[in-house]
Amino acid sequence: SMERCPRLCGLHRFQKEGVRRAIQLGGRCLIADEMGCGKTPQALGVLAAYAIWPVLVLCPASMRLVWAEEMERWLPELLQPRNIHVVFSSNDMLPQSRHEGSLGETRVVIASMTMARLLFENLSGRDWSLAIVDESHSLRFASGRPCTSTRAVLELLAGCPRVLLLSGTPSASTYLDIFAQADLLSPGLLGNSWREFARCYDDPTLSSSGHLISGRCRRGWQ
Repeated sequence: SMERCPRLCGLHRFQKEGVRRAIQLGGRCLIADEMGCGKTPQALGVLAAYAIWPVLVLCPASMRLVWAEEMERWLPELLQPRNIHVVFSSNDMLPQSRHEGSLGETRVVIASMTMARLLFENLSGRDWSLAIVDESHSLRFASGRPCTSTRAVLELLAGCPRVLLLSGTPSASTYLDIFAQADLLSPGLLGNSWREFARCYDDPTLSSSGHLISGRCRRGWQ
């Protein structure tokens, strides 16, 4: 990737190691460095190493242009503005055709998870070569069922061969939040369903109102 995009030589040693490890894992991993440690350049390093298209980036709405700018900054040899399509609304839908070459010069599509849900039919069936999900801790289950946007993302990326998840807090509120991310990367790793995962790992406790809530993890992750 550094031969293709020399600016990646400016990555710190730990970031380069992160890129190597992601490639060793076949481009399917969770990059969980703390905020400010440069998860985005690491993901772009992996993207440059594969350099296969099309690529789908799902991120918070406020980060769509930031991702476009970071791609132009780190990967100018691979991506020019004409190669990056940012989805802001339904007016930015992709061509309906799924034939090879139907995306024209577009190599990367950047959308929010909300737009991924609203434009699910338009974004599906595109044979995405690689996907990046920023702030992946937003993929979560509620009462054993995936949230609406989570369901759309999981279905959209089910057949994608390479998926990079980025989050400084992969378990934002409870360790049970990790299930959706783990199951996306390696289906069945933590059980065949969220309920099975909770049953095997969770040691629930009573809340002050007398309801059962998730407690501590009764098993080691490894």
